[in-house]
Amino acid sequence: MSAPAGKESELRRSIAGLLGIVSLASVGCSEVDITKLKGYLGSTDAQIRLGYLYSGGEGVERDDAAATQWYRRAAEDGHMQAQLVVANRYLQGLGVERDPVAAAGWFQRAADQGSAEAQARLGMLLIEGRGVERNDAEALRYLNLAAEQGRPEAFLSLGFIYSSGRGVERDEKAGIEWVRKAADTGLPAAQVVLARHYALGKGVTKDDAESVRWYRKAADQGFPAAQNQIGLAYLTGLSVEKDPAVAFEWFSKAAEKGDALAQQNLGRLYAEGEGVQKDLKRAAEWYRRAADQGLASSQFNVGFGYAHGLGVDKDEAEAVRWFERAADAGHGMAQQSLALAYLLGQGVAKDEVRALMWFELAAESGQKDAAGLLEDLHKEVGKGKGDEALQLAQAWRESHGAHATAAGTAHAGAAEAPASPK
Repeated sequence: MSAPAGKESELRRSIAGLLGIVSLASVGCSEVDITKLKGYLGSTDAQIRLGYLYSGGEGVERDDAAATQWYRRAAEDGHMQAQLVVANRYLQGLGVERDPVAAAGWFQRAADQGSAEAQARLGMLLIEGRGVERNDAEALRYLNLAAEQGRPEAFLSLGFIYSSGRGVERDEKAGIEWVRKAADTGLPAAQVVLARHYALGKGVTKDDAESVRWYRKAADQGFPAAQNQIGLAYLTGLSVEKDPAVAFEWFSKAAEKGDALAQQNLGRLYAEGEGVQKDLKRAAEWYRRAADQGLASSQFNVGFGYAHGLGVDKDEAEAVRWFERAADAGHGMAQQSLALAYLLGQGVAKDEVRALMWFELAAESGQKDAAGLLEDLHKEVGKGKGDEALQLAQAWRESHGAHATAAGTAHAGAAEAPASPK
């Protein structure tokens, strides 16, 4: 019995393609050439293999755009894993322009085929309203589907949902249990969240030793935020024997991975010669790396270094620029330093109104020296300038809202949303 015409034509093309591949292999064509031919003939396995080769630069020059194109071919043919890869590449901007909306769409296609990872990631995007309209009920549905398949990041996200009462009745006990379930799988992000709960006594009995134990589990997996916390434990003797040299080692590990708090802490050790030989130049370098990431307390330290020539050449104008960045982020000491710079005309044109404005804001941030100077300064500058300064301070408050405390605290909030998939 002969095959139908359409099927016969398709079969002949497949045979011709196979013969071509055999012929190419016999004359020494590369794996990439042969795989490309298979990919053009519609083999999803070949398309995925090409995406892998181009993304890793194996046997071909690395080309993220080409990698994404090949993965997308397989994804458009309905290949679930390829859809997941394409979603992640749109989220990260690998080989394509970063596009959370497209990412969410591809996660949805993979999730609806049963991909637990895609279900977990889509749930996280739905929590945040990133790339898709926020929908707590849908987030809960997808996260439960992923949790049923054992995805640890879904456990962690469910912990956040129950702890914060997003789309469900708030239940901190249930939230903690989901976080613990994620932590028990070895997920370092969950271990850090659980450690913070123990550090703050939030939803559990405060227990520093248990906090350090969970931080250590995450730190041993190379998680930078946890490594920084273990450094702090050794620096302060929190549930471990105090040892600044060991603290230096942990801070160094995290700082090299880009953790801003660890970079700041490492700068402090170099500045004070604690756990390492004092080196103001190295201190300035690490403060600068943290400051460049937007850490206000390090921006203040960089400004202070320029103001006093600590590890860098003295430069009052540069000091003012860094004080301004930190002050605008709500850092009280930077606000006070900026006020003094305006009052004395150091690194910036003398301006009594702006000086008084920043002293007002610094006093609100808890700077007692600034608060003590306010009454005398108002008398000295007079009512006109004083009222203008108050208006500027109020305008700053309105533009900045309830400003967050400057970065640099030892523990972040425990009931926080998990990071978006990267």
